[in-house]
Amino acid sequence: MAIWMPWRRRDGGQVSWFENLGGQYRVASSEGEVNNSAPQFVQPVVFTHRGRLDDSPLRANILTIQFLLNTQPMTPAQAKLYFKRIRIAQDSYPNGIFDDGRDIVIAESSDLRLDGIGRLRLQVSGSDSALVTTPGATKRYYIVAERLARNCGVALGATAIDATQARIFHVVTAQTAVNAETGTALRAEYVRDLDGDDADPYFRPAVIINELMADNNGTLEDPDEPLEYPDWIELYNPSSIELDLGGMYLSDDPDQPRLSRIPDGVRIPGKGYLVLIADGEPEQGPLHLNLKLSKGGDTVSFYDAPLRGSRLLDQVVYEGMGPDISVGRYPNGSTQWQTLGVPTPGAYNLMEPLVIRNTFFMPLIASDTSCR
Repeated sequence: MAIWMPWRRRDGGQVSWFENLGGQYRVASSEGEVNNSAPQFVQPVVFTHRGRLDDSPLRANILTIQFLLNTQPMTPAQAKLYFKRIRIAQDSYPNGIFDDGRDIVIAESSDLRLDGIGRLRLQVSGSDSALVTTPGATKRYYIVAERLARNCGVALGATAIDATQARIFHVVTAQTAVNAETGTALRAEYVRDLDGDDADPYFRPAVIINELMADNNGTLEDPDEPLEYPDWIELYNPSSIELDLGGMYLSDDPDQPRLSRIPDGVRIPGKGYLVLIADGEPEQGPLHLNLKLSKGGDTVSFYDAPLRGSRLLDQVVYEGMGPDISVGRYPNGSTQWQTLGVPTPGAYNLMEPLVIRNTFFMPLIASDTSCR
């Protein structure tokens, strides 16, 4: 049985089987969604073993869950106002649907001890059939976040969860999976540094420019200068991995690709957004750029760090726009750019405001009506 070794090139310059995409296994997940009949968030997470048939199987180890509230990391206190319990279940009867009571629970937490960046790490346990994935196979898990009952009488818990306010999603780390035979940590796609959670600096998913506004009169207030409304640029990370953007550059001048450097330590969450203030005042803070956008039209370019060759990651050419009008990718994160019907800095791009047009009252049947 083959044993995975630390990443390295062979003497002849060839790369190991897992190196083309940067990892030994793949994790695919989607945004958590509200299950109104429970009610709860349910997020599917699918592991795919990318090895050869004679390679060792992998075992799920520690699953890391990111909690966000209005795009910011939740605190433990906020999480306890929203959620009653977090469970991780394995799709024991493979049908692509979470079956409460049938799918095997492999981890559970009700104390919600989030760390300083809003993450909960859960050690999974169970039988090999629930945790082990063989080469070439896939295994599906569900992250199930049960919210507090509506009648608990707390400000946040008494309000139905809105996906634009509270989000959970799985974050791939160096602790996510191990070799089932040796216990050695394994690398997922884009993660080669097993000493930490960061993606490999030489191989990472693309962060893209997702939306921008060049004539902000009242849409977004400067977080560091009240009553000021500067231009802004929104970045989007379509991967499930949190990335450090430090050392990357934004520019509106093709002759100056290093016009505005993003400071070290500025991070963007997996499947998350980062709004940068284009006010030409970088001294105000790490999210302020050394450039201003032209409302008459311009080109905005996003460059990788010099460490990785300063390659062009994304570029947007936009025409003139009126006050409080934004242009962005629509559908969100796609290749198509349009004038958006409503600006959405730090959130999913929309063509019209979200409006509840009809109200429905449905019975809620639950065996546990307590707040805890």
